[in-house]
Amino acid sequence: MMGGIAAWSARTHSGGQLKIGGLGRSIKYALKDCKAAKYYIGSLAASGVKYTVAQDFIPEHKQAAGSHNVSLLKTTLLAMHSNLQSIDGKIDSLNMRINHMSTKLDKQAARIMAAEQRISNAEDDLQTISMKCLKIEKVLAVIQAKNKDIEACSCRTNLLITRVPEFTNTGKMEQNLETMLSTIFVVENLSALLIVERVHLSLITLSGPIIAKLLNYRDQDAIISMAMEKQDINHQGNQVAFYPDFTMEVQAAK
Repeated sequence: MMGGIAAWSARTHSGGQLKIGGLGRSIKYALKDCKAAKYYIGSLAASGVKYTVAQDFIPEHKQAAGSHNVSLLKTTLLAMHSNLQSIDGKIDSLNMRINHMSTKLDKQAARIMAAEQRISNAEDDLQTISMKCLKIEKVLAVIQAKNKDIEACSCRTNLLITRVPEFTNTGKMEQNLETMLSTIFVVENLSALLIVERVHLSLITLSGPIIAKLLNYRDQDAIISMAMEKQDINHQGNQVAFYPDFTMEVQAAK
């Protein structure tokens, strides 16, 4: 302990004091007076008394130490202030970026809402169009059925004739065909006024079969019936055949 006091005295300012506590009191010694302090501490130690040793500065030294601490504190506070300003700058930059991103997100949200509205409108329009299409399909089905019925009725008076000989007077096909029918079949079984409205080639082939449209459907029935009875009909060296002109639907139904 004595060597420690000497070392302490050597490192401390010359105006410092050494405060020794023991026996319920404290005694101050100048650090220059190490022998007295050593003697007092030795007597306390010999008596088995607990003691304490502390360094005590004089007021001038306390003020100097306080000034040093204040200067250090100011330096620390300035460094902290600089760091806080740097942090504030970074926070401001971060806030600007967040605001920029928020603006972009708002624009995107507006675009998404507009797109959703357009999609909703399109779905409503699609539903309306689907309903209209269903109505159109129903109307179209009725029209097609009527068209097929009209076609079948139109074919009711038609005759499909094969292997018809060439007529010399091609400009009057209807009259030539009326003459041929009157020659082949019994006139009494036909109407008093046998009229062929028009004659044209069949769409099945460009040669041979022809389709003749009669004015009276009874004449068509009578000719088909007499042709079935005769079976073999020869006219000017040609084996002529007569058939009803059914539509595809009527043929499928039969």
